[in-house]
Amino acid sequence: MMTMKISLLNVKYSPNLGDGIIAECLEHALSQSDDVSDVSSCDLAGRTEFGKGLNGSRQKIRRAFSVLPKGVRQFFMSGALKALIKFKLSQHYSETLQGADCVVIGGGQLIADKDLNFPRKISGALHEINLEQTPVAIYSAGVAKDFSKKGHFLFQTGFNDRLASVHVRDELSVERWNRTFHQPTARKVWDPGFLASEIYPTPFKQKRVQPIIGLGITHPQTLSLHSDNQDDALNSEEWISFFCRVASELQAQGASVELFTNGAADDQEFARTIQLAYLEKFESNPELTLAETPLVPAELAATIGYYDAVISHRLHANIVAYSFSIPHVGLGWDSKMQGYFSETHRSDFLVTAPRVSDAQSVGALAMRALKEGIQPALLMEIQHEIHQQSRNLVKSLSASLSSMQSNTNRVVNLPKPFAEAGPTISRELQS
Repeated sequence: MMTMKISLLNVKYSPNLGDGIIAECLEHALSQSDDVSDVSSCDLAGRTEFGKGLNGSRQKIRRAFSVLPKGVRQFFMSGALKALIKFKLSQHYSETLQGADCVVIGGGQLIADKDLNFPRKISGALHEINLEQTPVAIYSAGVAKDFSKKGHFLFQTGFNDRLASVHVRDELSVERWNRTFHQPTARKVWDPGFLASEIYPTPFKQKRVQPIIGLGITHPQTLSLHSDNQDDALNSEEWISFFCRVASELQAQGASVELFTNGAADDQEFARTIQLAYLEKFESNPELTLAETPLVPAELAATIGYYDAVISHRLHANIVAYSFSIPHVGLGWDSKMQGYFSETHRSDFLVTAPRVSDAQSVGALAMRALKEGIQPALLMEIQHEIHQQSRNLVKSLSASLSSMQSNTNRVVNLPKPFAEAGPTISRELQS
């Protein structure tokens, strides 16, 4: 029986450890198949371990570029990316993808065009493999709203009409892919992050008099840079005031509160700023603690899994919370949050475009979420479907690989994208 080596194109070692959780969960799901001999990740930014790269200095770099006019910023970013790919990343891609039988692009918000970052990196990585003999699939990726002409061209050139299948993580990404790239037709699969509780230990929780609620902190610059409504984003002082008020409200309702982040250095720095501001503003209140910076995905999962409830902007802080059956409230800033909360039937617990004045209602919503809990049957069904969808991906790649290997001297018609359980989770799973 032929077994395959699958290489994933992703940002596994990103300072945002939510990306690492996605990668490790997808590696876990695909490795369950007897048809797979090895699954590994190729980080598109050239990182090879957690905590390396631009984590410590990326805030200064990002702020320096963010103040430039869009056209000027894109000009400099594009030039820097081309040089980076030519002199460093191309070798990284070649070495990391060597020996791969199949390449899977996913998961995370990878089909996106912020300053040509992913278009250049993904097309550059695909340039390093033999597309005539190596099936390529997109799986559990998010698709952005808009693409520049150059970004669209780079993606299309990289894909080179050789995509065996396209499966994205929410219905909005399905619509965006089909509108922008057309072929192959995209279908929806669940985000592999729902498997977090399968691969990371469940933290031990002593019986508590007070619930502990985790407030996930994201740097305002990240929210402003990537938000769907950048003009409507709060500034740093407004976010500080918002989180201080939320914490005070939760404490008034009998909860303990702790700040946490997904690991990025600028997020952690902003969380410390909030902690100090809270001490000055509410010095008579109980202490507002700050969790230690997680250094690897397992530590982030352990941090989230320790709480009784979570409030966060970060999609994968919410998904990991769901996986551990922890009630959570999402702070809306990007359309991917709407997709997640809708598809898990938790739209009531998403606060779209929160304002400072919403702090009291956010606190009350978290206490309601804590009272209602998570439906275990729905979670188990989602996890079951993820494994089924992963098996179907492996079958599709195996069929494509066999077809390519037996037709190396002529153009092949790749098999149609595999069928999988659709977005309605009550639908009978297909084999």
